[in-house]
Amino acid sequence: DDGIVEVSLGAWSSASSFFALGIDHIRSGPDHLLFLLVLTLAVAGASVNSGTAWRAVKLVTAFTIGHAISLGLAYFDVITVPAALVEPAISLSIVAAAVLAIRGRSADAKPWIAGLIGLVHGLGFASSLSSVGVATTQRAPALAAFNLGIDVAQTVVVLLVLAVLWVSGKALTNRIAWVT
Repeated sequence: DDGIVEVSLGAWSSASSFFALGIDHIRSGPDHLLFLLVLTLAVAGASVNSGTAWRAVKLVTAFTIGHAISLGLAYFDVITVPAALVEPAISLSIVAAAVLAIRGRSADAKPWIAGLIGLVHGLGFASSLSSVGVATTQRAPALAAFNLGIDVAQTVVVLLVLAVLWVSGKALTNRIAWVT
């Protein structure tokens, strides 16, 4: 009568929808993509090997854990931080990561630092996620699926960047050897 239609998805449908939303959050989020690019370049530098790949994946996972904690706290209304504070902090974290990468100081980057940056980034998305209607009983599984989607997408992005760096390094090395 009032023109409003409510649709309730089952638990599996909600979880899979939120998993896809987590992947889409990374795919369409320039702040996340830029941070992942900078983080990967900082960790790998000019040398891509299994050690640098593992270190990059660990840092991304620490970032996701921080992101998940603050997102969960904000999603369940435990904390509230104004966007006027969060958005500049997100930008500052990307700039700080870029400065560390440029100065060559990120080779020893600690996962807890990535986790702190994740805390800031998680606050940035909490209000958007809260606007998506989910049955109260499905909020925790939906949030877990969302965070899993984020981690999978971030890991794929990092591995793709590492693959491009590795191929570029091999091509450049072969090209230099051919010229000399």
